[in-house]
Amino acid sequence: MNFEQDVRMFLSEAGYATSHVEQGYRYTWRAGDGNLRNEVLPLAAFGDWPHSFRTACVTAFSADSEASLGESFERVRFLAAPVAIIQRERGIQIWSVRRDTRPEKLLEGLTQNWPGDLGSRAREFAPSRIMPAKRGNAQLSFVDSGLLEWVERITGQALTTLLESLVSEAFGRVSRTEAAKAQARQDILRLVFQLFACRVLEDKGAIATSVTPRRAMQEAHRKFSENIDPAALDSDAFPDTLPEYVFSALQNRFAFASITTDMLGQAYENALVTPTLRKHLGIYYTPRVVTDYILSRLPIEAVRQEDRYLLDPCCGSGSFLLAGFDRLSNALDGTWSSAQRHQFLRTRISGSDKDPFAAELATLSLLINDADNRNGWKVRRQRRVGSDHRQTRPPSDDRRHEPALQRDQRTRYTPRASC
Repeated sequence: MNFEQDVRMFLSEAGYATSHVEQGYRYTWRAGDGNLRNEVLPLAAFGDWPHSFRTACVTAFSADSEASLGESFERVRFLAAPVAIIQRERGIQIWSVRRDTRPEKLLEGLTQNWPGDLGSRAREFAPSRIMPAKRGNAQLSFVDSGLLEWVERITGQALTTLLESLVSEAFGRVSRTEAAKAQARQDILRLVFQLFACRVLEDKGAIATSVTPRRAMQEAHRKFSENIDPAALDSDAFPDTLPEYVFSALQNRFAFASITTDMLGQAYENALVTPTLRKHLGIYYTPRVVTDYILSRLPIEAVRQEDRYLLDPCCGSGSFLLAGFDRLSNALDGTWSSAQRHQFLRTRISGSDKDPFAAELATLSLLINDADNRNGWKVRRQRRVGSDHRQTRPPSDDRRHEPALQRDQRTRYTPRASC
């Protein structure tokens, strides 16, 4: 057997399902100079769906020297998996991965028969043990409770900066006269958003990876016809070369496989919402910690199963819908299959919003969150009638594209740690 086969055997003994062990897993880390780098791991094991920072438990890789070992720890901590199985020259080592303090070697075995030597200890690294510790519901000496929060904060900032840069670069490739038009602004933002959605769906495994933006949009439209529209590639507002530029940047600058659905909402609210649009549509992102807290206080189990519904008529990017998905799903009997849960929840979770981008993002987040059964989710775009003068598009003033990417103009919410 080779190293990867041995690791798979060990992970199976530890309780990881085959579907939760990914080969050639690609993620993004931040170098000391602040620049982002993409990295590929031989193997990564996850405790649950969807595969992300929150569910990453174990990584596996090789390190030939002490220097390469240190460099690997610097990179791999950005996946927030607390355990690393490492192939060294003289044997196999299992380490804890930490945010600031030095990693700690937990176990060591000979190369020849290390799964047999260490197999009796495999259950110590079971997903049923690591996942509660990552969530803060249990304590394990080898799980750094601050690692996940740190990774999500750093990577969320990097994702926001990426989208900010892309939007700014996209507007820089059109004339000032064109960029001042409301329809042109909307077309460019839609292009960036839809290609961003395609790249997330590709890296999350929802659609096949494509080499051109048109192929990616067509592939996404084929599976999610109500959510992705290839027509976004064609507009008189921008040059024909812009879609390829944006798509290439999204491919090369960031690996989206490990990001959480919360990050999608935060990145959208911070990078694609101008101060004017925020005020016009009343856009304010609700952090997941708040929605989880609220829903955890609701006596859902006391309500008859057939009477459990969740409606968010102003859902924004879907924070309450995602928290509701998890809350209602966890309240179901453990014998329900993934398909049964999908069918039940799809008819009981509803949302709408007058911001079309937010509605599309909420749908995208639900598609990603429901990993096994992605079809059927659709957050409605709210269309108001009557005397209400508010629109579902950005205000049609004559100002140029607002410097929406200016951080100091944004209203931010920073959750405080519990006492």
